[in-house]
Amino acid sequence: MIKILLLGGTQEGKQLAEQLATYPQIELIYSTARKVPKPAADYTTIYGGFGGANGLTKKLKNENFHLLLDMTYPYAAQMSQNAAIAAQLSHTKIWRYQRPAWTAQPDDRWFFYSTLAEIISAIKPYQRCFFSLGNNLPNDMQTTPAYQQWFIRCRSKQRQKRAPQKTYLEGQGPFSFEEELKLLKALQIDSLITYDSGGDAAKTKIEAARTASIPVFFISRPTPPQAGRKFGDIDSIEKALVSDYCLNVA
Repeated sequence: MIKILLLGGTQEGKQLAEQLATYPQIELIYSTARKVPKPAADYTTIYGGFGGANGLTKKLKNENFHLLLDMTYPYAAQMSQNAAIAAQLSHTKIWRYQRPAWTAQPDDRWFFYSTLAEIISAIKPYQRCFFSLGNNLPNDMQTTPAYQQWFIRCRSKQRQKRAPQKTYLEGQGPFSFEEELKLLKALQIDSLITYDSGGDAAKTKIEAARTASIPVFFISRPTPPQAGRKFGDIDSIEKALVSDYCLNVA
């Protein structure tokens, strides 16, 4: 029996968990920060954090995990760093899934910056700016020129601050291409600010911006820490597990 702790937070993490649940030789624990619907597949789900790298180290040691799978969001830098440290301290093998970034097309106007502050400076020539950053909201009004209007998509209203130059759009995707294009046109957006998260779920806004000839300003991905093995798709992870541990589907 191989015991695996899978650090989730991505659609690919859920998909792999469902695939691995078909192997009787695997005991899978799926970890996620927020509660998710009960999976149809037979694996255990736990919620919340571990108390940093030290807490995760203790869990890996005390529960005798053989493998740590880091399948977190590309921008979950702290969690990935904690995972790398905990794997080293507990002498646990670690594999990492790195979701491929989106690929620009010839006519795309894509710009990459390390921080949101750099982007806010870069978008000064624009007037109607659409922020799609989850709940990482740009709340500093001192950086907003009087001629700009910000449209900010967020998952909840809890952190919103009323301001005449900010319009909050509560909602959580995935959104269709048609929905995204309609929204960009209706709001007369002239710049999109977002993450280079990759994957299909959030790609529709990038495609809509492309169709509407809107420039996209990305916060660059953090550099992931080292891992024993790195993968760009979930089928490769499953094949590696089958090969390394001689697994058979039930």
